Amino acid sequence: MTMEALSTHPTVLPSPKEMRLFHILAITAGAIAALLPIGLAGFWMGVVPDGVWGSAVPGLPIHAELDLGKRVGAVILGLFPVGLLVWGILRVRQTFMAFATGEVFSARAISGLRDFAIGVGASALIKPLITALLSLFLTWDAPAGSRQLVLQFGSDTALFVLFAGAFLAVTWSMQRAALLAEENSQFV
Repeated sequence: MTMEALSTHPTVLPSPKEMRLFHILAITAGAIAALLPIGLAGFWMGVVPDGVWGSAVPGLPIHAELDLGKRVGAVILGLFPVGLLVWGILRVRQTFMAFATGEVFSARAISGLRDFAIGVGASALIKPLITALLSLFLTWDAPAGSRQLVLQFGSDTALFVLFAGAFLAVTWSMQRAALLAEENSQFV
């Protein structure tokens, strides 16, 4: 039985307080999903060069120029991990909306959580690659010997990947529980 075949009818409706919480979480997720790309673009369009080298790409030389082309290129590169994260956040928004209607073990709720985990994990895994590409892109026109390749893999990346793996395990468990419940309901 596939996940899409799972029942979507609510078994127990959430309390008004729980409904309100899930609606707030859905609205918050939507706002975060909208603000992340705007914040990325705002950062790269407004940042002074000295601020880039210490925060966005540690290890790059301070004397590098940051023209409009580099700023736009940095936004485009940054949209890859941010886009994956936004997709995951929008999918978990669907989960909150399903929870608000009592669809705890529905295909919509489970797949939303699963996709959130995939989005967060993929974003975390691709970020070191994007940072390396960004460092090359920002220093491509620097004099010979000044071009930089920054490789960065930190504990935050490892924690986000672990977080995503834990969420994937939860969704697997939820899917198995829903399938067992569906199977048991046929015996009654």
